[in-house]
Order: sequence, then C-alpha cells, then structure tokens
Amino acid sequence: MARNIPVLLILLCASIFPILAEVETPYVSQIKVGVRGSQIKITWKDSPDTPGTLLVYRSPLEITPETLPQATLAGMVSYGTEYFIDIPDQVGSYYYAVLIKTDTGKIYKELIPFRNKTVTPVRLESVATIEDLAARITSITAQVVKDHIVVRFTPSRGDRELILYRSTLPILSVEQLSTATEVKRFPSRETEVTDYPVPGVPYYYAVVDAGLLEMKLPLLEKGNNVTATYVEIPLPVTVPSDRNILPPLPETSIRPTPLPYYLLMQSFEAGNPLPPPTEYGKPVPLPSTTQKILQDLVAPLPEPQFKLPTPTILPSNKGATEQKEEQMIQAVLKGPFKNRNWKETLFQLDLLTRLPLSEGTRSEVYFYRGQAKFFLAQYRESAMDFLLASRHYFSETQPWLDAILQTLSPIKSPFSE
Repeated sequence: MARNIPVLLILLCASIFPILAEVETPYVSQIKVGVRGSQIKITWKDSPDTPGTLLVYRSPLEITPETLPQATLAGMVSYGTEYFIDIPDQVGSYYYAVLIKTDTGKIYKELIPFRNKTVTPVRLESVATIEDLAARITSITAQVVKDHIVVRFTPSRGDRELILYRSTLPILSVEQLSTATEVKRFPSRETEVTDYPVPGVPYYYAVVDAGLLEMKLPLLEKGNNVTATYVEIPLPVTVPSDRNILPPLPETSIRPTPLPYYLLMQSFEAGNPLPPPTEYGKPVPLPSTTQKILQDLVAPLPEPQFKLPTPTILPSNKGATEQKEEQMIQAVLKGPFKNRNWKETLFQLDLLTRLPLSEGTRSEVYFYRGQAKFFLAQYRESAMDFLLASRHYFSETQPWLDAILQTLSPIKSPFSE
C-alpha cells in the first residue's frame, strides 16, 4: 500500500491541474482607491486571462448589479495601464468598480468585493478647476509624409476633447489662434492626426483642450502644444509626357503656287459715288405723348433689384470626408475662404490647380476660385472660372455669371433717370 501512495499523488495532481487551467478570471483584482486634492486614483491588477478595455464606474451608492445601470462611466483605460485618475466635478463620497470589455464588445459584469469593486466610499473634499480638468499637451511635432502632414503629440489624460488648429502664421496668442483653421475635434486618447492641406503653403499647428478654449483660457506653449517651425508639403514636379506634346508639322510649303492676278487689258470707268448714310442711327427724341404712354406701361412694374451673390459652399464640400482631394478643398474653405481672405484663398486655389485632380474636384476648385476673383473685382477672369465649373455645376454658377454680366454691362434702363 505504501508503494502505491506516490502513484496516487501523481494521478491526483494530473486530474487537478487541467481543471485549474480551464478556470478563467474575467475580472480585475486588488482594487484600491486613494484621494489627493481634487483627484481620486483607482488602481488594480489586470486579469491575465481576459485582456480588453477596462471600464471604470463611479457611483454615490455601492455598485451592485441593481445600481450598476445608474453608475457613471468615469473613463476607459487600455489593458496594461492598471490605474485611472478620476476628477469628479462635485464634492461627495464615491464607490468604484472596474469591469472588463473584450475586443468583441462583451462586458463581464461580475462584481466581487475587494477585487473589482469597493465596499467603502472614498470622500472627496474639493473639486478641480477647469485647468485641473484640462489635458496638458506636450511634445508636439509635425512631419510631412508623402502628400499629407502627420501631427503627433502626448496628452496627459485620455478623457478630454482636443482640437487641432492649422495656420499659415505662427500661433503665439489667443488672437492668432482665433484666426487659425480648426482641422479636427477628437478625444484626447488619440496621439496623432493626419491632415491634407494644400501643398506649397507653410503651416503651423496647435493642439488645445476644448474645455479651456470655451473658457477663453487656452495654454499655448511653443514646442509643447504649438509647433515651433512650419512644415510644407512640396508641390509635385510635373514632367510633360509624350501625349502632351504636339507632333511636329510637316515641312511643306503653305502655298506651292502663287495666286493668279488680273491682267488689265482694257480700260474701265469709275463707279457712281455711294449715297450718304441714312439718318436712322441718330437719336431722335420721343414726343411727350409717347413718353407718357411708355411710362404708364412700366409704372406698375417694380423697380428691378440687383443683389450680389454671397459666398457659397457646394453641398458636396460640407461635412466630413475621407477623400484626400476633398480634404484639401475643405482646408481652403475652413481657412481663408471662411475668413473672407480672398487673396489667400486665390493663392491656395491656384496651387490646387497645379495638382493632378479629378475632373469633378477641378470643377469645384474653379467654382471657388471664381468667387475669390469676383470679390477681388477680377470679373472677366472670374467669368472664365465659372464657365469652366459650369460643366458640373451649371445651376450653381448661373447667379454668379448673371452678377458679372450685370456688373460689367454699361446698358442701363431707358426709363431710369
């Protein structure tokens, strides 16, 4: 019997270990909570068996299966972080719980005291200011990658909304920030943004916390959240292809033989003089009775009102887009076009015409370039751009062409004084 004891122990261990290997722990462990000023720090140990996104819940009541639906989702943390700093906006006592959300979207809602939920509240005695709540941005860089610019930075927290701004001038003050172009709003858990501006133009970038901007308190620090130097996408070098070169003309004589000429072999007589020109081209004043009749005819008609068109954006250029060409046009529309800086608008649109754009996008560029030239009083050049754009946007260009004709026309109403 004593000889069989080792064999029994081996069989017992072999039967126990597979069972333990199959046991999953879809929850974190060792949850702890601490208070420092207006911040509450929650720490835990991730589950080695169930990776995923960690959901941190806060509630004035102990979090149970019954109170979980009413709890506030304080934040989301990536697997491996194992802590979260919560900044509530009210003084009070709070309970916390940390749940796991898998990559497939499943949330494990098991609540185990002292492992993934607290059973005693933590007291917060002071609330944070807007500066405390804001995300601090550091280490901003802007780099040209092929035909776009990648802006990278490091946010101090991931639960805030950030705004990326672009400008052709350095962004050193709130006033200069107000004239910059808003490129994108995004959550602070993102650390880079791709931008497709117009090539050939130098750009500066800034990333600010949206909450601070609403309170007119954006912090601008060169090298941290504002780029110190500009970046510029080079214009593509266009090499003429064989199909763009006309074939040489054959070396042939334009007129192989001279034209025939008249041989005046007999005399001729001069013709009769032309009669004097008619008098119909001279203005003749209308009789007073005729003038009165004409005035009575047009009196009921309202006086024609000429109204200049206003800056117009096509429906296809409104809203978000993932197309590179559309993003470049929106960069102009959100920047100098929106600010009514027509010289800068014309400059950037001229650069766009040098790019290999699709036919539809090129018509959009002509449409906006025609508007810029119109407001710069370059009416004839503006008409040419609108005619080029009318192939795709006929109805949209007609009011502008009518306005150009009305502006350039020297003809006035014959009945206007």
